[in-house]
Amino acid sequence: MTKWSRIFAILALCVCVYGRPFLGLKAGSQLPPSINFASDGSGLLDSTHSDWGVVSFNEQLKQLVQLSKKNLNLNDFVVVISSAGNDIAANLQNIADIDLKAMLMSLEKGLEQLYKYGFRKIVYSSVGALGCSPIVTSGGKCVGEINNLVEEFNVQAREIVLGVAKRFPGMKGTFVDGFDQIIRGEPKEVWI
Repeated sequence: MTKWSRIFAILALCVCVYGRPFLGLKAGSQLPPSINFASDGSGLLDSTHSDWGVVSFNEQLKQLVQLSKKNLNLNDFVVVISSAGNDIAANLQNIADIDLKAMLMSLEKGLEQLYKYGFRKIVYSSVGALGCSPIVTSGGKCVGEINNLVEEFNVQAREIVLGVAKRFPGMKGTFVDGFDQIIRGEPKEVWI
C-alpha cells in the first residue's frame, strides 16, 4: 500500500466512522454511536470562510455543550479535531496574512473548553502538506514556503495538544502527524 492509498483509506474510514454532521439532539432521543460536528470549510478562526455559512470551530465547541448537559460520562467520548488547514489554505495567495498565533490560541482555548465540558480524550490531526496541493504546486514541485508554515503550525499545535494533556488531570491527548507521512514518509503518532 502506498503512502497516498493509506491516506485515502484513513480519510474514507473517517467518513464512515464519524457519520453525518451534527444537527442537534431531540428531547428523549438516544445518542448515536458517533456524532460529527464538522463543518466543511471552517477553521480555528471564526473569520475563516465565515461568508460561506460554515460552522466555526468555536460554534462547534458550543454545540458540544449540549452533550455536557445530558448527564453523560463524557470521559467515554473521544473528540477528534482536524482543523487549521482551511485557515492557511484561505490565504495561500498571501501567506503573510496567516495569523498562526491567533490560530494556536484558538486551539488551546478550545482544548481547555473541552476539558471544562468534561471531555478527557482528544485526538488532533495535523495540517497536511498544503504546499503540495495541485492548486499551488509549480511544475510538480511542492512550495516549500507554504509547507514550512504548515510545519511551524504543526510543531506548535503538537506542543499545545500534549501540553494541555499534561496540565489537566485525567486528560489524554494524541497528536497524529500526517504531514510527516506525506513529506518524509515517516508516520508519527504522539500519545500522552
